[in-house]
Amino acid sequence: MLTRLQRDELKGIADIAFKRAGGNLACSTISRIDRVATFSDYVNLEIENRAVPLDVAIDVDAYNLSRPGGRAWLIEAAARFLGFELVRRPSVNAQSAQVEGLIQSAKESAEAISAGWAALADHVVTPAERADINRQFDEAVVAFLEAKAAFNAEGGEE
Repeated sequence: MLTRLQRDELKGIADIAFKRAGGNLACSTISRIDRVATFSDYVNLEIENRAVPLDVAIDVDAYNLSRPGGRAWLIEAAARFLGFELVRRPSVNAQSAQVEGLIQSAKESAEAISAGWAALADHVVTPAERADINRQFDEAVVAFLEAKAAFNAEGGEE
């Protein structure tokens, strides 16, 4: 069960997601909820028993993902509350070379591990180092997923 603090955080994230999608009116045109004021209820901290339904969260996040620099704000938050990190599956051209994918994943992994060891050398990891290392690990994960997708696309299985 979510704590009050988590519910409030989720309402704040919903507010960001709705604004990034163009506001409550825009959200009412991209989801099954056609009453604009309902979106205000979802982000109102005084209304504890109103939460964004899963299908509406998917609609809003899908719209946000279709825009430049878009994110899945609501689904990312849900995953984080459950102890997961959401990683977008890359789309890979079926003609991608499997060897190139392996080389890229090895390169990204080596860079992430090297940066991690360098940061640990002085036994202090600064916030900037942590952010850089996390970014590099994310790039390594994406490279591995792209290599996996290339193998599956060329092998006919997913």
